Amino acid sequence: MEKKILMFVCILLLTTPICHALTFGEFLAGAVGVAAAPFVIPAALGVAGFTAGGIAVGSLGAAAMSASAPVAAGSFVAIAQSIGATGAIGMAGKAIGGGVGYAAYRATKDDD
Repeated sequence: MEKKILMFVCILLLTTPICHALTFGEFLAGAVGVAAAPFVIPAALGVAGFTAGGIAVGSLGAAAMSASAPVAAGSFVAIAQSIGATGAIGMAGKAIGGGVGYAAYRATKDDD
């Protein structure tokens, strides 16, 4: 089901007038961001202390947890711990990865 949704979004983006303003490099950077997100986001959260065994003591994750105590369902800490424990980011995480890829490309592109 997720592959069908991603395919639909790609077709929709490629056929809309706003997408015609994208260069191939911008589109490719976004696609790379979507593809890399399932690997990069869980790894980055693991480094920050959101691990499969829980939030690591003395980590950035522990500081975020204590700063937002009590941790509410759906909060950043709860979502980060869920991703850290399972490694699953879902469609929203892939969309964020695509946006980061696009933004990184635009930030490094020389607009002379």
